[in-house]
Formats: sequence, C-alpha cells, structure tokens
Amino acid sequence: MEAAAAEIMWLRSEEQSNMRYKTMVADGDTGTHARLRELNEEGKLYPVDKEECINHVAKRMTNGLKAVLDECKAKGIKLGGKGEGQLTEGAIGTLTSYYRYG
Repeated sequence: MEAAAAEIMWLRSEEQSNMRYKTMVADGDTGTHARLRELNEEGKLYPVDKEECINHVAKRMTNGLKAVLDECKAKGIKLGGKGEGQLTEGAIGTLTSYYRYG
C-alpha cells in the first residue's frame, strides 16, 4: 500500500507541478524505496535518495540495546562496569534521547 501511494505521488508531482522529488523519508521499509528505484530505471535519470526517519531509527536503537541488556541479564553479565558507566534501562533512554535530539 505504501509503495503504491509513493508511486502515485512521485509520478503525479512531475505531471501536475512540474517538480521532481529527490529524497524520501522512510520508516525502514525497503519496499517503497525499491519500487521508486524501479520507476527510476524505466527511463528517468535521477537518483532517489532514502533518509531514515530519526524516530524509527531511535526506536530500533532502543529495542536493540534492550535486547542486549536482557540477554546479558539472563546470563548474569553486567555491561559497562559498576555505577555510572553501567548499561541500564535509564542509560538506554539517555542514549536514545541524545541520538534523537542531539
């Protein structure tokens, strides 16, 4: 559905507004970008760049760090030493915030 909507927008922009999109902001779904690249190969000679939505990247970062933390907790391993440098739920939130807003 997303790829079909993006295709319509991409094609309609040139026809109706005489402008061309060059970049798409995505949520990590490669299907839409792949479809737009296919359209590009059908005679159009301009690149379609893909930018990741920072909120989706931050969410994947949080989930990945939490998975590592949970795995280490299950094995009885502490990450990052004691106290201030230790990877905790709070530290994951702080790291994600720095990435998202910094």
